[in-house]
Amino acid sequence: KVKQIKNELDDRYGDKPRIGVAWKSARAEFGGHKSSDISSDWATILETGGDVTYLSLQYGNTKPDLDRCNETLGVVIYDDLDVDVTKDIDGLAALIVSLDLVITTSNTTAHVAGALGVPTWVLIPRGPAHLRSEEHTSELQPLVNRVCRLLLETKKQTPCSSSTVA
Repeated sequence: KVKQIKNELDDRYGDKPRIGVAWKSARAEFGGHKSSDISSDWATILETGGDVTYLSLQYGNTKPDLDRCNETLGVVIYDDLDVDVTKDIDGLAALIVSLDLVITTSNTTAHVAGALGVPTWVLIPRGPAHLRSEEHTSELQPLVNRVCRLLLETKKQTPCSSSTVA
């Protein structure tokens, strides 16, 4: 399955670096505080990536998020492979192994990518379990800034280095 997905990625997207992204945790009672709006909270990361191919590893209905990303940022995050990342763990694993880097919040994707040894940057907000409040800007912003610095550094090196972004 890995070879099949790698070939499909090569055919569709060429040899540009491939970055998988996941920005939500499905279990609100455990992970709602880790979820974010990819088109706003992740804007700087997505725009810093440069000439890369972004692939969604996010489970659930992502179409509104992906459309908003494309409309507001002009960044396309592809979600067109025939892999159900919720129900097909083998497909998810094969897709993740075919990537150069995974950037995610703490969710299933982070654990699968880490277990497979794929370079993975996990965005874990510090402090209270909120990404934002009415009085404060996003607590995710320091992480976004750090990921942007790492992306810029990584462009100069190959392959990407593993790191937990905290």
